[in-house]
Amino acid sequence: MTHPTQTERGATNRTRTPSTKKWLLNEIAACKGARDTLQVQVAAMQREVEVLYARQLTLERSLAVLYPDAAGESIAPITPFRHGKRGDLSRFLLGLIQQAGPDGLDTPTLARRCAEEFAIPIEGIGRLNTYARDIVRSRLRDLSEQGRVELMGYDHRGRARWRLPQTASLDELRRQTQVLSE
Repeated sequence: MTHPTQTERGATNRTRTPSTKKWLLNEIAACKGARDTLQVQVAAMQREVEVLYARQLTLERSLAVLYPDAAGESIAPITPFRHGKRGDLSRFLLGLIQQAGPDGLDTPTLARRCAEEFAIPIEGIGRLNTYARDIVRSRLRDLSEQGRVELMGYDHRGRARWRLPQTASLDELRRQTQVLSE
């Protein structure tokens, strides 16, 4: 980028624009673009919030009409997609277990790594144990029923260890074939 200057004869020479000026102009343009994008998203989210709030009010009115004794009950919000999109938790667990290799990983370690990955606030060992029991272990059991992971056993502290299912080697398959053919 250059800008013109006047010389003694009236001809224009071009000088170089300082790189810091170029960088600052580019950064300003990037900020403006990001801000404009966010403003559009905020407007769309605001409309979505209004629709959800109207639906909530309608549902609360229906609850009050159908079940007057339930009016005023505290209802905790459910956070949708706590672990990303559908299947993200399973894929993440399978990836961790695959990286661990034949030694596998125990449930508390998997729970801690999941909490970190999905930014789930867990303060204290009690909350970690609850998260491990209610979320991670139940998902691991589902994966085990599908044959995608297997329970190796329990360590000296009673923590379950999980690994990918062990596949037989070619030599072992040959031995099994020979045993069956005899």
